[in-house]
Amino acid sequence: MRLLTIPATVSAASLAALAFVAAPLAARAQAAAQSTPPALHWENFAFDPVRQRLVLLGGVTSAGTYLAGTWTWNGERWTVLVDSASSPGSRHAHAMTYDRASSSVMVFGGMFDTRDATLPPAERERRLCDTWSLKDSTWTSTADTTCAIAAVAAATLIAPGARGTMILVEGPRASLDTQPLPTRLFRRDSAGWTLIDSAGPRLPLNANGSAAWDDARSVLVVPVLGGPDGGVWEWDGERWRHVRVEAGPPPRRNYAIAYDSRRRRVALIGGLASAPRRPLGDHWTWDGATWSEVASAPVQPSARSHARLANDARNGRLLYFGGSSAQGLQRELWIFDAAGWRRWQPSS
Repeated sequence: MRLLTIPATVSAASLAALAFVAAPLAARAQAAAQSTPPALHWENFAFDPVRQRLVLLGGVTSAGTYLAGTWTWNGERWTVLVDSASSPGSRHAHAMTYDRASSSVMVFGGMFDTRDATLPPAERERRLCDTWSLKDSTWTSTADTTCAIAAVAAATLIAPGARGTMILVEGPRASLDTQPLPTRLFRRDSAGWTLIDSAGPRLPLNANGSAAWDDARSVLVVPVLGGPDGGVWEWDGERWRHVRVEAGPPPRRNYAIAYDSRRRRVALIGGLASAPRRPLGDHWTWDGATWSEVASAPVQPSARSHARLANDARNGRLLYFGGSSAQGLQRELWIFDAAGWRRWQPSS
């Protein structure tokens, strides 16, 4: 940043004029900072390709509060699209995707924490089992007759366009299991969520991983980074295929994952390593047979976990937001395209 040098002989009138000019500049800088979402983790978002916008909901700030309202990013600016009163209730670790069949952004479940430290975790945290859809600027709640998956959080919501059906990949169970359990898949119909498969991979305890739909190969991709079922598991709508790989991302949890339409591969970025516990900043792609690490660049996001990744197919880019790094929670939006990584900056 270039410093402004003021001559010793400058007049009082000139100083007043300078202050008059600088004040609006400072106000605009402050307004730009306030017009972006706060630093978050456990948030979620989905990219709406019809309306060309990123839709952000939920997440927890460094102060322990939840993100207020529903935010959107249109490539130029962040905007509060829907206020808190008209948005789904506060939550974190929820599932979110764009459903091409209904042209809507869909949200399922998550958790709400009262943040009352006097209560035990089992009483403080409430698991949610509601389903919401956002079309244009209106959220609609869908009442389900049953809640077959109330005991999970950090699940993944998938909406394969060709199938026109939403699939939910189960996250960690509510109970503190002592052994890894098989991942279950649920399909949504008019009556709610129905269990369709219970023979998925056993994820490491508290893995909090995620999954992605590979549009090019029409398969669900579930990385299993460690544990007895380590490798990559793929589900084609009827059965699972377990690919054992010798080289790939080291064990981690809370990574970001999405299909990269430009590279026609699934991308996996960052996460939290446990031995030793530290955030990661590496970038990998999966083509159905092997993992490939994307070479680090001079400019790229810092190592972090709990960040989110989305694919913008029309513009051939990935969008990467938020997360927790060694420096704390982040509010940066990063873009990865043919030119590499760049950090988005609001215009003055």
